[in-house]
Amino acid sequence: GNISVGGTLTYEDVTNIDSVGLITARSGIQFGVAGVGGTIRANGDTTLVGVVTASEFVGGGSGLTGLNIPAGFTELDAMLFN
Repeated sequence: GNISVGGTLTYEDVTNIDSVGLITARSGIQFGVAGVGGTIRANGDTTLVGVVTASEFVGGGSGLTGLNIPAGFTELDAMLFN
């Protein structure tokens, strides 16, 4: 059945959540099925499967792959001209 709560509901081992508003997940969140979706761990580390589109990237970028940088250019060159 359905339950409506006007405050805070705390429970464990739940597999289906339909929420409007804020969810606090102390151990992290897993979504999707095997090979599709992702995981957001409690420390903020995130793993996503598939294509990730972002309007901005902040960070070192040393682990980025598949940047298609033309021969003779460095990562810095490509960043400056993009």
